[in-house]
Amino acid sequence: MNAEAAWTSAWNVSAKGWSPADSPQVSVDRQGDALPAWTAGDLSTTYSYQRVQTRVKFANGTTGAIRTLSPDGAAVAWPEADSDDTGDSAVVWQQDSQVVGRRVAASGSLVGPLRQLSTSAPATTPVVAVSPGGTAMAAWTEIRDGSWYAVARRLKLDGTVGAPITLGSGSAEKPAVGVDRSGRFVVAWARGADVVARRITSTTVSATEVLTSPIAS
Repeated sequence: MNAEAAWTSAWNVSAKGWSPADSPQVSVDRQGDALPAWTAGDLSTTYSYQRVQTRVKFANGTTGAIRTLSPDGAAVAWPEADSDDTGDSAVVWQQDSQVVGRRVAASGSLVGPLRQLSTSAPATTPVVAVSPGGTAMAAWTEIRDGSWYAVARRLKLDGTVGAPITLGSGSAEKPAVGVDRSGRFVVAWARGADVVARRITSTTVSATEVLTSPIAS
């Protein structure tokens, strides 16, 4: 199947009469099916509240329905999405000073309810990676007792969540997360003048590794 055939011309992802915000995201599975994610506001409403929305673009060129993932009236921003091999996806975003997430099936339908992932507020700058088998790992930064911490949490294939994993002290900068073919995650974040990282498997969390070292002036 030539997935490129689905992308030979532009197509309208968001709905007519809606105002999309900056920084849309897209993830693609191994079959070439794509899931764009974005925030948009209905211009026909009084306040044009932003909603997080997704829509599947299948490799054969057909498109699914627009799905709204966030509730009306919520302050939402910065959605991030990733997909597993077969197109099951996870979308995370900032909502009302918390980090939340939701699973989206390969068909484009929503899986389970909206889940709050963060444990304190304000929480911001979420990112997500999905393993080939479907487990998602979200990471973000949040303030606890006046200090920034990097935190991660699994968002499982059925829409349930794992326990929060406190990675360590950090900053308000956006973390990064990646996953290998065996389902081992790495989360990196800024801590002071350093970039640090921890590896997360199904059973262990490694010690914090400093990836940078001071550079003489």
